Amino acid sequence: MSPEETPAAVGATRRPRHTSEAHENRRRVDVLVRLGRITLAAIPAIWVTAWATRPLWIHAPLDHGLPDHPVAITLFLLSLVVAALTPFLVLPVGRPALAEVDPPDELLVDTVLGCRQVELRALRRIGALTIQGRPGLASHVVYLRDARRRCVLLWLGPDPRLPTPLRMALTAAATDRPEIVSARARSLLRLGARVGLGQRIALGTFSFVVGTAAYGAWFIGTVSLVLWVWMPH
Repeated sequence: MSPEETPAAVGATRRPRHTSEAHENRRRVDVLVRLGRITLAAIPAIWVTAWATRPLWIHAPLDHGLPDHPVAITLFLLSLVVAALTPFLVLPVGRPALAEVDPPDELLVDTVLGCRQVELRALRRIGALTIQGRPGLASHVVYLRDARRRCVLLWLGPDPRLPTPLRMALTAAATDRPEIVSARARSLLRLGARVGLGQRIALGTFSFVVGTAAYGAWFIGTVSLVLWVWMPH
């Protein structure tokens, strides 16, 4: 084998070059990731600011349980924003449209906590969850875990369609190992046979109850903790 045909050289030549669209996607991902990291870094600053400015607003008149002071109101609104964004900040959440599938079937997803990698040929679980909102505004999340227990959450939003390369990889995995696909993922992504109406109703009800309860409990708990720390007692 000539030096030009060494495994490293062959592997390097097999990796596709990024197109201008892929470069644009990377820039978009970098902007979203940087904004998330800035928000994550700002959380301690919000708490420090709340404690440092406490003498300014602690004795202000209360309005619906909140001190009627610009600093207190600003901190309260910031706490709500941070609470709403926390899942995207601390969980391995990424957008599939901006992810990359590189050979040999390695999924690369940029998240706030770094680039997550999942080996699509060694998937051990394909799951899905639907978070119900207003009619027509349900959000779908796909969960992927490989043999090395690396996992990623793909936020699909209201549209459950996946990019073609990723969908082909998941279809191949579901065909080879149908047991790794949850019933909800099979129905949402249309991997394999479509489940019956009764099972779809049961899955939709379960997703609504569990997803809404988990998100609501987390949101209320986060906001309550923030308010308990810096609100007057």
